[in-house]
Amino acid sequence: MSRPVLFGGAFALGIVLISPARNYTVDLFAIVFGNVLGIGPEDLLIIGGLSLLVVVTVALLYRPLLFAAFDPVMAEAEGVPVRLLHYVLVGLIGVTVVAAVKALGIVLVVAMLVTPAATALMVARGFSAALLLAVGLALFAALVGLYVSFYANVASGASTVLVSTAIFVAVALFPLPRYSHV
Repeated sequence: MSRPVLFGGAFALGIVLISPARNYTVDLFAIVFGNVLGIGPEDLLIIGGLSLLVVVTVALLYRPLLFAAFDPVMAEAEGVPVRLLHYVLVGLIGVTVVAAVKALGIVLVVAMLVTPAATALMVARGFSAALLLAVGLALFAALVGLYVSFYANVASGASTVLVSTAIFVAVALFPLPRYSHV
């Protein structure tokens, strides 16, 4: 199994187990562990704007990004600015982390970047199908994780990651037929 997925899931489990304790101070740990309930209207605007920036950039540069990511030598031979696209991709990852850090915390953001993508790659046939499936899995994990955190009275970011990790483990243990959006 994927080590980053298991690390994120184990970390989330630890937070879920410790969060009901009385000495768990959400304010102190909000930066590291996140606080979905602390997000205000202006934070939603910032998150929405940054998300729109990432989606539009990926949509506009989809083919060159894909080409440069999977075959940089050939892409460079074809005149694709591989180094520039690398920096764009790193910048987009940074923007994504900034957008998600208040909700999930710095540690759990990594798990939510890796786990849905790893799960989607086990099921999808083709990169675009995996991309769409990863987004859907992340949204599903976020919604279910929020419900779980509310009813179980545990940390929301950690429960979201645990839902995503549970989906990953289920797919790893019980492989599904490969999905293609076309």
